[in-house]
Amino acid sequence: MKSSTFTKSYNVNTKFDIKKNEIVLGVACYLHDSSACFLKNGKIIYASQEERHTRVKNDNGFPFLSIIKGIEFLKIDKSQIKTIIFHESLKTLSKLKQKNIKNRLKKDLSLIGLKKKKIKFLYYNLSHAAAGYFSSGLNAAIIFSLDAWGANVSTGVFFGKDKKIKSIKKIDNPNSIGLLYSAITYFLGFEVNSG
Repeated sequence: MKSSTFTKSYNVNTKFDIKKNEIVLGVACYLHDSSACFLKNGKIIYASQEERHTRVKNDNGFPFLSIIKGIEFLKIDKSQIKTIIFHESLKTLSKLKQKNIKNRLKKDLSLIGLKKKKIKFLYYNLSHAAAGYFSSGLNAAIIFSLDAWGANVSTGVFFGKDKKIKSIKKIDNPNSIGLLYSAITYFLGFEVNSG
């Protein structure tokens, strides 16, 4: 009998030293479906995908308009944003690629006046798990993140309880139900990641 492709998970940093009433900006970009999300005291107060503003399907650029529209909608000053969390940890990338992404991120943030902010990098699958768990209203839950590819992990299993998430197991790439889905949609004539 073949052994399972699940491997023991690893420690995931979920502590970012965020103060009460601090506004946090979450940013996802440079891959597909760029977006921005503003949080305060653990609650989403504004979120938007860049494609809603640019009208470019699956826009993968920096979410300039999502951030600007969020600041306008919330009627906040840019100085109130203390921490920015990027959706991926970058740990699986080479040092050069990490440096390039960090520099690009800082440059893009500075173009809209968000300079010298704390930038934190979040484990990719934890981003998915947190979105599901924290929006569910459940106190305790087993959480599955089934993705194509993110930080070289295709599937993550987490346990959420009392507003804390612990990584339990993972499946590394290339074993990916998301890549299988992409291959089938491509074979059927659809564009991969077309929604």
